[in-house]
Amino acid sequence: MKRIQKIYLLLFACFTLQVSAQHLNNSIGEIISTKQIENGVELKTSNGNARVLVYSATCIRISITKNSAFDDFSYAVISKSSKDKFTLKDDGNTFSLTTDSVKLVFTKKNVRFSFYNSKGVLLNEDEPAFGTSWIGEEVTTYKKMQDGERFIGLGEKTGNLDRRGEGYTNWNTDFFAYPSNGDPIYATIPFFMGVHHN
Repeated sequence: MKRIQKIYLLLFACFTLQVSAQHLNNSIGEIISTKQIENGVELKTSNGNARVLVYSATCIRISITKNSAFDDFSYAVISKSSKDKFTLKDDGNTFSLTTDSVKLVFTKKNVRFSFYNSKGVLLNEDEPAFGTSWIGEEVTTYKKMQDGERFIGLGEKTGNLDRRGEGYTNWNTDFFAYPSNGDPIYATIPFFMGVHHN
């Protein structure tokens, strides 16, 4: 009888974890359709929408939403996307958007984005196992860290200049006499540079 109870409890625990994970984590899914627009491409996915806008030959913006429309308002991004030349190519299992300086590759199944420079050197990529997903109403994007990658930025923060291995709140507050590990403090800037492989 005890063995049956243990098996029942184990099965119940596994089923509960699986249902919870499905409820909490909703991946962007796979590409259903694409639409090339004047300055980029829009993607309809099984669980949302993505838009890739070319701001310049070296600056590409990716927006992802569960909604049918994109909200472009931002206090941080004030420039408008440009009409720089780019090519969009269907490579079978992937699409590639290429400018004079950068190549963005995105997979069709389990959408993931990877950036390369004009020499084909990897600059930045989504974590293959996770990519972008929603946990409830919060959106999360997981990136794969490159060997020796260092993260510099995020505004006025305490601690080391290299932010690797730390977690920060993307908010500001007036924090008088903050300690050496205080967060958040006065200025938050949702921008960082990842430096790796020279």
